[in-house]
Amino acid sequence: MERLDHYELHETIGAGAMSTVYRATDTLSGKTVAVKLLHAHLSFGDPLARFQREAKALTSLHHRNIVGIHAFTTNDKNQWYSVLECVEGTNLAEFVGKERDIPSDLAAMMILELARGLAVAHAKGIVHRDLKPENILLSAEGILKISDFGLAHLWEGADLTLPGTRIGSPAYMSPEQIRGDKPTPKMDIFSLGVLFYLFLTGELPFQGKNRRETFDLVLGPPPPLPRKLMPHIPQSLSALCERMIAKDRPDRVTTADEVISLLETYLAEMGFTEVDEMSARYLSSTKNQRDTREAVRKWLLEAYFRAGKRAMEEGDPEKVVHLFRTILVLTGFSALPSSVAEDLQPTRRTTLPRRPLAWLWIGIGIGVAATLGFQVGNWLVRLWFG
Repeated sequence: MERLDHYELHETIGAGAMSTVYRATDTLSGKTVAVKLLHAHLSFGDPLARFQREAKALTSLHHRNIVGIHAFTTNDKNQWYSVLECVEGTNLAEFVGKERDIPSDLAAMMILELARGLAVAHAKGIVHRDLKPENILLSAEGILKISDFGLAHLWEGADLTLPGTRIGSPAYMSPEQIRGDKPTPKMDIFSLGVLFYLFLTGELPFQGKNRRETFDLVLGPPPPLPRKLMPHIPQSLSALCERMIAKDRPDRVTTADEVISLLETYLAEMGFTEVDEMSARYLSSTKNQRDTREAVRKWLLEAYFRAGKRAMEEGDPEKVVHLFRTILVLTGFSALPSSVAEDLQPTRRTTLPRRPLAWLWIGIGIGVAATLGFQVGNWLVRLWFG
């Protein structure tokens, strides 16, 4: 078994151009940790400075939504390494790849978690600059943790990036990041907004066939609004996402704290309590844990029905219709969320078929629709009023 000072290195859990990450055991404490070892040929100059910068950034950050660091050091063999919290689980890229239909309110809870982590980093003067699903770990307990601060910009120190240099992942980069402007927290807000768009719609707002085409999309006209692609998405969430990925910085959400405040207000108005717990239960249920997923679905339905009752009492028909759409999607009555809004709108003109056989099919269709409508209505009433 390979050994690095008092750490026993086990299997490789990650590898990149600059370093390799091992699952390891701290022989002094017996704890399982992650050891990130800088490649030997990079242990000098700019690569070493970047590695040191990541360690410095993480050392000052302590939050449940950020991967923690235990130590950063070198030995007499000039091996530079950092000892990190070992997150047993997967990353957000794998989760999103499997979960194409994330309920909008759970998407809001996920963004809330990430915004809380970013707020702590920004308060310390740190801009991540490479926020993407691959750099967000998902623990076995269902907690999202921002990792890989290798491209982080520390305001109090010298930036290692030359002016005009593009750094980051194209589909998640803000327009100013593509231009190579000086880093600001709004760059991370834009990347977080791209993640929000992905969670809400299942699609990236800026995804070209190559790097150049993706840059053109980011710098070009805005993408379709999330609500246009998925009409069941709440207007407030769609609007927030739109502001987060605004091309012009003055139009963009100002801070991560503002994102937190808006999402907390929305979730509270929807009647959601124990948000962190429900988000964790949902995120930890990716391995087809049916009981857990059913519990989360039931919890969401109960919250929607409570909100629906309040909306009816307050005389807010628009909110009632929105909640009805959401319930239809969540219960599987509407297989295509994007069609729900159109289904609820009256058609302006109906062209009747001319052939007698068509009238027969219309009669059958009306009968089936009436029967199904009665059953669905009866089910909703019983579920609504207990």
